[in-house]
Amino acid sequence: MKVFLGASGAVNPLGNTLPEIFSEMQTGKTGIKRSENAFGLGSDEYLGVIDEKLLPQNGEDKIYRMLESTLLQTVVQLSKPETLSSKSTRLIVCSTKGNIDQLEQGNSEGTHLHLLGKYIKQKFDFSTEPLVISAACISGLLGIINGARMIQQGLADHVVVAGVDLVTKFTLSGFVSFYATASGVSQPYDDKRDGINLGEASASVVLSNDKSIFNTANATYLGGATANDANHISGPSRTGEGLYRSIIHAINDASSDANSIDYISAHGTATSFNDEMESIAFSRAGLSTVPLNSFKGYFGHTLGAAGLIETLIGIESLRQNILLKSYGFDTPGTSENINVLSQNLDGNYKRMLKTASGFGGSNAAAIFQKA
Repeated sequence: MKVFLGASGAVNPLGNTLPEIFSEMQTGKTGIKRSENAFGLGSDEYLGVIDEKLLPQNGEDKIYRMLESTLLQTVVQLSKPETLSSKSTRLIVCSTKGNIDQLEQGNSEGTHLHLLGKYIKQKFDFSTEPLVISAACISGLLGIINGARMIQQGLADHVVVAGVDLVTKFTLSGFVSFYATASGVSQPYDDKRDGINLGEASASVVLSNDKSIFNTANATYLGGATANDANHISGPSRTGEGLYRSIIHAINDASSDANSIDYISAHGTATSFNDEMESIAFSRAGLSTVPLNSFKGYFGHTLGAAGLIETLIGIESLRQNILLKSYGFDTPGTSENINVLSQNLDGNYKRMLKTASGFGGSNAAAIFQKA
């Protein structure tokens, strides 16, 4: 059964629509800025924070306004908006930390992840109970994979996947304690990379077995998989085992092969261990020559939203036949040779492999083809 993707929306530091975000990235702009003494932690950090002006002004917490912004974009791209309230439509919400900044306001109950799903359900009149996926930094991509499987298994006709995460003191302090944050804008896969930039984003997309519900169907989901390398709570496998298995299983699930992949939208956090691990996994999978980029230098690592918003930007790349350079990359800095883009590349691209990796040894991979 075919699973179509359409009706997508996004907001991040570069803009509040996918076309605007892609246009800014195409010109080489980054939304990452220096924050002096960030959150009072005693160090200057480079962060991708969304300007409040880009969001609805309705008095809700920022995370809810981010979700509302993306879902409003999604609704207007549906030829049949009533699809959202159908009993055959499911909602999946993906987030690593949710509204974790409520801890700093003494409201621990406000951090509960199910509240994100409850808000969207009520705001947009969903009739079914939302599902929440919180699987570290693969959450957004895992949401797409699980949503597609629900459709393929006849558990739903349509699935709305939404992802969101904030930059907060709680989250940043954790990465600072690991000495994992960058001294400037991050440089994935580069020899001089020294850490990540945290960013915030929200994104949403509709998956369906019926492309007539969309004004335009943008892509088809071909297959996906997830695997855990069980290596360490925060460090990836040195052999890339979990990511390698995810990629191979995704290719098999798509009834495809490595030679059919035109482009890789990789995770690329710009930490020494992650980027090295990815280079090994891609090499093992026979993908060393495939054009590859990471979007982390444009707007930061958006945690649970990353796999989703980066998938949507990657699909836009396929549709516009232009692959974006990997921001900050100049000199190769991994043991395995991979084809990291240092300049934008024009061409006819049809099929994308999207990968994501995260804490706890989690890994995911999915393959998409432009409509």
